Amino acid sequence: MKAEEERLLAAPARLEHPAASGFRRAGLDLVETLPVTGGRLVIDVSATENADSAGLEALLAIRRRAAARGHGILLRGALPAFKSLLELTKLDRLFEIEPSVTN
Repeated sequence: MKAEEERLLAAPARLEHPAASGFRRAGLDLVETLPVTGGRLVIDVSATENADSAGLEALLAIRRRAAARGHGILLRGALPAFKSLLELTKLDRLFEIEPSVTN
């Protein structure tokens, strides 16, 4: 059985406007490179300390595109503050989240 194919995207430390725009484009482009059947996008958020509405919308746009193509998304290395933000906004219900190994 073939292992699931993954693409890796590193999120910026501050997932905020204007950096969120480039992050969104990169994420949408990477989703398009995943195979038609299966695969997932792994977003490394281990350096991400904060996000504003533009950053959260970028995550949602990438998730929508991935879901439409049948792909999953994993947020890897979430620091406590960023994980709390995801929980506060209820986005933790939409993403698979792998906490930071230092948690």
